Amino acid sequence: MKTKNTWLKAATIGAALTASATAMAGNDLRWGMTGDAISLDPQGVLGAVEIIFLRNVYDGLMVVDGDNQPMHGLAESHEVLADGTIRFTLRKGVKFHGGQDFTADDVVFSIARTQGEKSAFKSMVAAVDKAVKVDDYTVDIIMKRPDPLILSNLANAYIMDSGWAAEHGVEEAPGGANKGLYTENNMNGTGMLKLVERQPTISSTLVRNDNFWGDATDYYPGNIDRVITTTIGSASTRVATLLSGDLELVTEVPLPDLGRVDSDSNLKIEGTAQLRTIFFGFNLTTDNLVSTEGNPFAKPEVRKAVSVALDRGLIQKKIMRGVSVPTTILAYPGTQGHTDALAAVEKGNPKKAKEMLAAAGYPDGFSVQLDCPNNRYVNDESICQAAVSMLAKAGIKVNLNALPKDQWMPLLLEDKSDFYMLGFGTPTNDSLFTFGHIYNQGPFQSGYANAEVTALIGEAAVEADAAKRTVMMEKISQITKDDMAVVPVHYQMINWGMTNGLSIPVDFSNLPNFRYAVMQ
Repeated sequence: MKTKNTWLKAATIGAALTASATAMAGNDLRWGMTGDAISLDPQGVLGAVEIIFLRNVYDGLMVVDGDNQPMHGLAESHEVLADGTIRFTLRKGVKFHGGQDFTADDVVFSIARTQGEKSAFKSMVAAVDKAVKVDDYTVDIIMKRPDPLILSNLANAYIMDSGWAAEHGVEEAPGGANKGLYTENNMNGTGMLKLVERQPTISSTLVRNDNFWGDATDYYPGNIDRVITTTIGSASTRVATLLSGDLELVTEVPLPDLGRVDSDSNLKIEGTAQLRTIFFGFNLTTDNLVSTEGNPFAKPEVRKAVSVALDRGLIQKKIMRGVSVPTTILAYPGTQGHTDALAAVEKGNPKKAKEMLAAAGYPDGFSVQLDCPNNRYVNDESICQAAVSMLAKAGIKVNLNALPKDQWMPLLLEDKSDFYMLGFGTPTNDSLFTFGHIYNQGPFQSGYANAEVTALIGEAAVEADAAKRTVMMEKISQITKDDMAVVPVHYQMINWGMTNGLSIPVDFSNLPNFRYAVMQ
């Protein structure tokens, strides 16, 4: 009966997708998402799903290539002046999807909006003093300090039309979602795709921009005419819909279904290691948690006990079926701040964890609620269930609150979660982005404070010498591990299921870039 219901849901979703696909001939790509974006504002929510929409509809002065490396976007060139100012020469003839001309005024406006107090993307321009118009197609980015990552960061400072923003009353960044602003469900970019239909939490339709500036370059091989996104929270239903032929792409194929998809002659599995760390975080902003008396997590010894109680190897073997890399630090393999020695894990030890809790003043443990997504990461709820069991053996009684992404994320953004699972990656391919957001600032900063870490993050942000910067980044990893600021579990692996006729690079940040999607 369970299987039958799953296929019934898939058939219903598939029928809707097929009906929408018949409205336009061409290369349609139907993508089954685990959860929808909760805001489409260019500076609204710094989340992976949100960035997928933003990077395909909007552009920055810089954009990213298929390997997430920066290249010129709305700027056709740049030069660094003697005082460190970066002068960008803008592309002429570019239009926004609404027909407005792109000029230097839009860049000045958008950089200021990205710097706004409530902007979720302000870290991208933290080193920028201001943008100054030189003429209609020349802009100077005046720097407060050096930033070795400024070009990558500017690829995530998305450019809006200043007149359109004024028309709809969205001149300032909103500071999250659910503000009732026009930009939550409407977009007006310069990118390859433009939004033409939106049903929040259900589906969105994006069609090709016939006036896309990128078509005059050799940047993008993509030939997609339309992308139809459909939110399908159930993993089994997503896979069933893919198998039925009513989706061309699923970006989170559950581990038990990899063989099933790969064995279908019409489908293929492609994967890579993901630039994302799954971890457990704590609310350190308050002395009194919502779900328990006081705040046990304020003591590093308690946070360390949580880490010691977790058996990451068992989670890798039983929950992730070997498709993960256990870790005890946030920094990803291949990035500064990561070493195998720092990331090394030990077998879970509930007895030792219990002793640590007793030494910290909790001989009888305590109770707490764990807020966990059930449709955001690979086997997210199952990982949380395993953690609940492991922590119980150490004396921590955990009430699991598993929620869909659109209900879970606001708890974190509004500091209403005492204890939570989170996955975090970086659009800049550099661990400093993650360090800054989790340890120092940003919408997912938990309240952790360490003056030495803050100083090191500031120093690494301006250090151009790679060797010196590596020492700084590794020290950040060491200190935060000693403090157990958060409790890392593992690095995810990515497995995308797709039709044989589709070619799209499997992005290690799990952010599909449809500009590179080719349909045969």
